[in-house]
Amino acid sequence: MLYPEDIQAHRRLGNYYVKTAQIDKAAASYNRILELDPEQHDYLITLGDLYTGVGRYREALTSYQKYGERLPSQAKSLLGMARTYLEMGKFAEAESSYRQALSLDPDNAEASLGLGIIQMRRGNLAQALKQYKTALGQSQLPEEKEQVYAELSNYYQLKGQWQNVLKNLPAWFATRTQNNGLINTLLIEAFYAQVYVVAGRKDEAFAVLKSIETRIEPTPLLRSFVLLGYLGVYLELEDAGRAKSLVAQIEKIFKDYGLNQLRNSVGLTESRGRIAELQGDYRRALQTYRQHLQEDPTKVLTNIEIGRVYRRLKDYNNARTALQKALNFYPSHPEAHYELANVYAEQGDRAAALKEVRLALKIWADADPSYELARKARALEARLR
Repeated sequence: MLYPEDIQAHRRLGNYYVKTAQIDKAAASYNRILELDPEQHDYLITLGDLYTGVGRYREALTSYQKYGERLPSQAKSLLGMARTYLEMGKFAEAESSYRQALSLDPDNAEASLGLGIIQMRRGNLAQALKQYKTALGQSQLPEEKEQVYAELSNYYQLKGQWQNVLKNLPAWFATRTQNNGLINTLLIEAFYAQVYVVAGRKDEAFAVLKSIETRIEPTPLLRSFVLLGYLGVYLELEDAGRAKSLVAQIEKIFKDYGLNQLRNSVGLTESRGRIAELQGDYRRALQTYRQHLQEDPTKVLTNIEIGRVYRRLKDYNNARTALQKALNFYPSHPEAHYELANVYAEQGDRAAALKEVRLALKIWADADPSYELARKARALEARLR
């Protein structure tokens, strides 16, 4: 480096490493800033967020605690610790940290939102929605409102209310545009095109993607993110052939741009697992899902996918283990309970299966009539009665 003590240069370099998923190099850049200027306290929060994002929770908590020791009157360290505890499935510790943050800053939207997320994971949906509305009222900045709308989307997805997910998207995308710019928002819109398929509106999914294609620069890299949108749509349609072709195209673009390290973070590894599962190659699907899980063992949906594949392989012990891991991090998750019900049903344990499927249906009580998983859960419950 030409100017090794240039803090701004280290900041730009660290941000580049984050965008290209080079976590250790990013951390080294931010730590170097703290060595050059120990008063740059916010980089401790940056490091904590970085480590939390990749499942390195002990390092994350250490960074947040250092910030709290330096600036005990600010809520930032408590909010960071709460986010980390939440990802770890330590809900009591997360709730305590959020409440301590509110004692320092009573109108803190993130803390109110976090308490709502905890309630949602515990299955207390009415309390969760109340907290989200409180957080939205407290939100002053576009990024705060964006976070609330994102969690509202997760709330409706959990309940199987996909029409409400779609109704929530315009407000979310509008605040995201204010916060991140139009192009960034369009790329997120591409990722969410698959929601239209789940909601039974397949034609609209393709219309959204075609519209996005006309509004972005036709560069290969931007095009790759639209292709990721098509990939999600075809996976929801269970079209393994088209999905496999898209994965190959996207991987080639990433390779040409020297961005192979992004494959896992944008879900390509997981997509290969889903393709293998759709093709009935459960051993390869399992191997690929487990590879995806290595980045962060707390990924709820990946643990559910692993549990589902183990069930299809008739390996019920490992299926239960994977699904229980998902429930450790998200105790109310209806898909995990539904898959666990299938495991018990196939083993002939009717009582346990009935208990699990009813836990799923408690969350899916008001799901859209067209939502396939909720329909399957109701059919399973009827057979078990």
